[in-house]
Amino acid sequence: MMLDAALRIAAEGHRIFPCSTDGKKVPLVAWRKPHASPLWTHDYIRQITEWWTEWPDALIGHPTGMRGPHATASTEPGSLVAGPSRRWCEVVIDVDIKRGAYGLQTLAELEQDYGPLPETCTSRTRSGGQHRWFWTLSEIRNSAGKIGKREAAGLDVRGEGGFVVVPPSDGYEWIGDSWMVPDGDVQLAELPDAWVNALIRRAQKQENDAARLAWIAESERSREQTSDVVTRLMAELASAPKGTRNDTLSRHAFTLGCIVSEKRMTEADAERQLDYAMRSWPAEERDERKDRDTAARQLRAGMEA
Repeated sequence: MMLDAALRIAAEGHRIFPCSTDGKKVPLVAWRKPHASPLWTHDYIRQITEWWTEWPDALIGHPTGMRGPHATASTEPGSLVAGPSRRWCEVVIDVDIKRGAYGLQTLAELEQDYGPLPETCTSRTRSGGQHRWFWTLSEIRNSAGKIGKREAAGLDVRGEGGFVVVPPSDGYEWIGDSWMVPDGDVQLAELPDAWVNALIRRAQKQENDAARLAWIAESERSREQTSDVVTRLMAELASAPKGTRNDTLSRHAFTLGCIVSEKRMTEADAERQLDYAMRSWPAEERDERKDRDTAARQLRAGMEA
């Protein structure tokens, strides 16, 4: 029964939720909400039981992405991350082969560029593809088709903001042992640094491209109101809540770079605007060197876009 399988997985501290059995694998609940603690509690047992009683054949969905400090007796998530106080990111590389996707070929090409991926916990998907599971201390975001050299690369990344369906859901099975059950011998391997850096760079490029398009659209609407645009962006940056400041700084510094490239303000003015906005953040919550590096890098990227 799927209920028994769901309870076994949850008992190991993994968050799960039900997904539809059609090809779309749609979550049947608001899965981004923390329905239950990863701890084995009576409320969690009751919630899972209610879900799989209502949808007895539902696939088992599992969110990927950032994890809090590991809260079990072990000090190492996947028996690999040192220290119980460190946050880590669960990353799944989704290798697709259906409808002409070149997942395995793309993966082989990327291993030539970034080095071979280590052996790790791997599951087979309903379409015959693979989910390869890794951990890293860096935040890797969910993306689709953003790595690889082909338009239909067939290689997706499930990180922060994503989820995967896990065995023993219908059509899914572990290749070898699973790390999600007590008797599993295979643990998560660490995603190599070269792969982590490549994924972060590609994610940043995607964000920069989006920021560039947004600025072009805004620029076309009102070329004479540059000062108003800058004032609004810097107000947003100054008031950005903790946890969103780095992303906001990256986007807005890039946009100022676009404005500088169009000779609508000077580079020095842009630097002063960014510095003034960042000084609005509480001093104890700032990493001045990191913030200045991010601002300078993204300002330059916008100027060269």
